[in-house]
Amino acid sequence: MAETNPPGPSRTLRPAAGGPKGAPPPQSEGPLVTEGMQARQRDIERRRRDWRREQETLLEEAQEGWTRVRKIVGVIVLVAGAAYAYWRIQSVYHDRWPISFVWGALALTLGAGIGWMLWYISKSDM
Repeated sequence: MAETNPPGPSRTLRPAAGGPKGAPPPQSEGPLVTEGMQARQRDIERRRRDWRREQETLLEEAQEGWTRVRKIVGVIVLVAGAAYAYWRIQSVYHDRWPISFVWGALALTLGAGIGWMLWYISKSDM
């Protein structure tokens, strides 16, 4: 007699399609899914998750880069504006500034320094 090998652990037997006289095949326990197919599906899902995670990381890095650019441009505009204001006042009054401008500049500088210190102290990302 010829020996028949039992199905391996990764194969499942299904009944043949069609029964007697074209009757539909008997209901099986589900579609034929091997361990290899399941492993491939897990691998595909893992790759998709990794790709999504990488895309999110790239997006966050791009947003951080644009935030850094905006901050640098803001500081440059602020310094250029202060330099232009000083140059304009100096060109009009030379070394004889009105005392109200002097007190205003001192108050503005002191207020900006105190505001920056309070902001820096309460910063939570340190």
